[in-house]
Amino acid sequence: IDTYISKKNRMPVKQISSILLPDGNIGRILQTKDGFVIICGNEKEIFDVKIFPTMEDVQNHEDSLQK
Repeated sequence: IDTYISKKNRMPVKQISSILLPDGNIGRILQTKDGFVIICGNEKEIFDVKIFPTMEDVQNHEDSLQK
């Protein structure tokens, strides 16, 4: 557990939102100190990780999923 706490303290992230993926799963949007990450998956596994420099890029990606 000490390793987990140490890593959490060095890599602060904040979940700021979620998006609906085309397959019905949820993508969780995390804000990091270097940008944004979308974690695509369900409760059992992660299917994909996408990295974006700005929230505008995240929104453009979300818009493209709705088409």
